[in-house]
Amino acid sequence: MEPLEATFKIVTPMFIGGANQTADDGIRPPSVKGMLRFWWRALNWGRLRSQASCVETALDFLHAEESSLFGVAADSDGGGQGCFLLTVRSSAKPYNPQVPSRSGMAYMANMGLAKRNALPEGNDFTVALRFRPGTDPISKKNILEVMRLLSLVGGLGSRSRRGFGSVTRMMPDDAGGNRLPTQEEFEEDCKWLKSKIDSGSKPASPSPFSALDANALFYRSNSDYSGWGEALDSVGGAMNRYRTNGTASKKKDGQVIHAPTGKRFVMEKGEWKCVPTNLTQFPFFATDHNPVHAIAKSRFIPSSSSVPPRRAIFGIPHPYKFSSLDDAKVNFDYVPSWGGDDSKGRRASPLFVHIAAYTNGSGTVRYRPLLLLLPAMFLPATNPELSVSVNGSPVGTVPSPTDYGSIKEFLKTKFTAC
Repeated sequence: MEPLEATFKIVTPMFIGGANQTADDGIRPPSVKGMLRFWWRALNWGRLRSQASCVETALDFLHAEESSLFGVAADSDGGGQGCFLLTVRSSAKPYNPQVPSRSGMAYMANMGLAKRNALPEGNDFTVALRFRPGTDPISKKNILEVMRLLSLVGGLGSRSRRGFGSVTRMMPDDAGGNRLPTQEEFEEDCKWLKSKIDSGSKPASPSPFSALDANALFYRSNSDYSGWGEALDSVGGAMNRYRTNGTASKKKDGQVIHAPTGKRFVMEKGEWKCVPTNLTQFPFFATDHNPVHAIAKSRFIPSSSSVPPRRAIFGIPHPYKFSSLDDAKVNFDYVPSWGGDDSKGRRASPLFVHIAAYTNGSGTVRYRPLLLLLPAMFLPATNPELSVSVNGSPVGTVPSPTDYGSIKEFLKTKFTAC
């Protein structure tokens, strides 16, 4: 079999694992192959859709081509291996990254990663693919493009869409080893991805899954940073501040402190700050906070609250807690049609955050946040509703969010279109 190898640098802590969800499992081939599949679909959907008369036919084309390339379960019709075998070489040992509390980085990590170990940033791993004799050269080129895309906007492990587990593909150096890409090479990759987006078709209806088409938006931070933590913290802080509705009270030294009338507390750079309650400070207060507060207070969905919160488009589940109502909790969940009464589903965020690493003209390593929005059908057309609960008790449903405007507005706050 003909070999193809690519070495990647882990740029941010990678919370990855196997069945036990521990970093001790290391980087497993199924994890890498699954991520290559995801980005292959995103990269090729536009091409296949343009060749088909309808979405259903395009999905058939996609399944056939994907099965030939990546393989399909043996118990499926036409099941069998794909055109390559994939192995991973890595010596990274897990550690606890100790994500700082009350930080933008902690916001991106969410509560689930606080006590988990991760594979450390700065370590390399190598992906080796051995293609079967006679494999179409176009298929090999396609895989190389997928690796290029993974290196630019992808990652591995939990919270990879929030910047953790970001990877950068290493370049060969003159001594036969590997090096980080230069800033010029990084800029060329950004131009390449932008050309892929611009050359895609603009579908009349949303794609059935995350895909690179003319509706995609590709942004970058206005500056780069000296450390990955500073880069990730900057995005997390901006997203937290943009999405927050603040809180009416906070605790300090065991005492509850209430905000003055007309003001709310927000967390900024690890410190509490009291700001006026207005649309400039809280753009979602009227559209999200007030209707959901009405649900929490009444324990049912008033007609004025029978729309999804605008911020739900960032991903599901979408929770609230109201200190003014004895910490009443309201949750917006997706209940898949194949699940039972207690089954809850997730809708991962359509916004991908990636921390890229490169060397500048003086050879210094720099880190730059990249953000990619892939608008698609938010929930399946067969079950386009969110289940609403108050303190765990169901109170009804609201329609699925369809407006990506709140994410587009966020991208314009502190970032620049590529």
